[in-house]
Amino acid sequence: MRPRFHPRLINGPFDDPGLYIPFLFENRAVLCDLGDIYALSPKDILKISHVFVTHTHMDHFIGFDRLLRLFLGREKQLSVYGPQGFLKNAEGKLAGYAWNLVENYKYRLTLELTEVHSDLLITKTYHCRDKFFAREKTAERAFNGVLREEAGFRVYGVILDHNLPCLGFSIHEDFMSILCERASMLWDLKPAPGCRDSSKPCIARLIRIRILKLKSKVNAKKNNSSSENSPRKLR
Repeated sequence: MRPRFHPRLINGPFDDPGLYIPFLFENRAVLCDLGDIYALSPKDILKISHVFVTHTHMDHFIGFDRLLRLFLGREKQLSVYGPQGFLKNAEGKLAGYAWNLVENYKYRLTLELTEVHSDLLITKTYHCRDKFFAREKTAERAFNGVLREEAGFRVYGVILDHNLPCLGFSIHEDFMSILCERASMLWDLKPAPGCRDSSKPCIARLIRIRILKLKSKVNAKKNNSSSENSPRKLR
């Protein structure tokens, strides 16, 4: 099966770090680190749904302004993850601009910023219509190593030391989920009534049954063709 992710470095080895990861056949991408991103086209940047920032040194975070500039005036939600102290630094960037004209925008951007602690994820939401003041209640949840989980992939995070809190990321693709999703669409497979939260085990079972039936048909055709082509005995 072809991989869903096709990552590529944004800049050269001596320039700002950044890894752009587009999704195959989807108008979507994720970004690891947010340094200078001018090498990315606006079309590529607008595909980004999630950003994972290792730390907020300038060469890892200067691209936040470029990202924000392109997303303004669009009906989008952007989720950004960063280490301890990230919320304060991001709020400082947002506070550095005047937002008196955003009320004229027809489409409003929403930022969902998450700060990662050793055992806790702290999330605050900032709406363009509110001039990026966090008016909603801060959300907190336990951190078990998983930052983001969707059908088909997970993003893991670990806290590292860079003379300040720093994050490392690992993206894992769940091929079975993708297989189940595509096979269920191709063959119109539906989970059994007993499956509630996750249909993956039921769909996987249906896929195995379908594959066994297909193999049986193929073997039957091979046996028939071989018997027809075999030389007949003369009496």
